[in-house]
Amino acid sequence: MEDLLDLGAEVAIYLHGNGVWWLGLGDLKKLTEKGLKVFCGRSSVEKRHQRVPPWAKEKDIDFLADMVVASDKVLFFN
Repeated sequence: MEDLLDLGAEVAIYLHGNGVWWLGLGDLKKLTEKGLKVFCGRSSVEKRHQRVPPWAKEKDIDFLADMVVASDKVLFFN
């Protein structure tokens, strides 16, 4: 992901489900300084009584569909 950002690519990720809080959030924060856009699923946050980090944006799952439609390339992983 860092290589893509270094090349000037627009990279956005949408975190949803249990994995949201298991990922290296510190690593993601560093990548936001290079232009990474991070979105978190609102329902994932509410279920775990967590707060969205200030460098991420909380969005409904419907936003994910809009993001996919507007993107040139999409990678899904679970």
